[in-house]
Amino acid sequence: MSVPMDIARRLAEAVLYEGRLLYPHLTPAAKDQVRRRFGVLVPPGFTATADHSASVTECLLEGAAYAVVHLNLRFLHVRTRCVERAEDDGYWPVQQLRNGHRTYLTFDEATEREVEAVFPVAGLLDAPARMVEVRIPGDRVIEPIASPSGEIVGRLVSEHLPLHAALTVSAERVPGPYGLIRLRARVENTDDWKPLGAPREQALRHSLISAHLIVAVTAGAFVSLLDPPEWARPAVETCRNEHTWPVLVGEPGHRDVVLSSPIILHDHPDVSPDRPEGLLDAAALDELFHLRTLTLTERESRAADTRAAGFAEAAGDTPPEPAEGAVTDGTDGHGTVA
Repeated sequence: MSVPMDIARRLAEAVLYEGRLLYPHLTPAAKDQVRRRFGVLVPPGFTATADHSASVTECLLEGAAYAVVHLNLRFLHVRTRCVERAEDDGYWPVQQLRNGHRTYLTFDEATEREVEAVFPVAGLLDAPARMVEVRIPGDRVIEPIASPSGEIVGRLVSEHLPLHAALTVSAERVPGPYGLIRLRARVENTDDWKPLGAPREQALRHSLISAHLIVAVTAGAFVSLLDPPEWARPAVETCRNEHTWPVLVGEPGHRDVVLSSPIILHDHPDVSPDRPEGLLDAAALDELFHLRTLTLTERESRAADTRAAGFAEAAGDTPPEPAEGAVTDGTDGHGTVA
């Protein structure tokens, strides 16, 4: 894996979990129902909120007529975890179930998903757009909860609903003497789920969460959309990005990898080597998440989803100082997450 791609993946971890775990509320209060704020692509039939069903990334390539483009679509897939108490007449959903010294909570987890696609740029030019279908099947797992004496007192029912999406990629030459190529990638939720007045929390089960793209080229280079050379500025102004921000990744001067993020970043963000292992990668996120997780009780953090529990354990073992300055922009030492 190249250094820029490695950096892009580490930064993408922060993108994946920023909206999901920054404020790890565990109560059914109304304030806790609007989570996963970033990069949410809902089914097109769900219009009850301002969430979108698609995002569009457009970026510019120079000297890339014979390049190969590698795209990694990454997102979270909601996995519901329902606690059910065993009764004489069957199992009944409950918010929590205490069993000895352990407490089980009804809570949402998430599974990381990744879809890869590779296209030669020459095959995209003067050709119809290429589409990659994303079909993720649903699943349901039941785990019994046994008391210390071996009696079945309840069960955990974990479930993914199927996800249907599409990644559509195209390219075109930009008129002018510089040989620029505009690369376009559209990520769209294509689920035909009919909401019928369903709340957002239910829609999230059919959604791509924290969706983002990592795009790399084997030859040529991307043009910065934030600080382009003057000769490329007119072409940059024609690029249309919807609900995403493509930035250059890697050391300053490297232009072969772009992270198209649902949150605003600067070119060449980087991950500090001093960040605590397993915590989020952005300075503001690390610091805020560290403080927020320390406010949770041990019972709550351990009963939450496995990723949150792991972060909570790391936060509890880490002094606050390392949580500062976890991401820099590679030039002036300031954090790059808005």
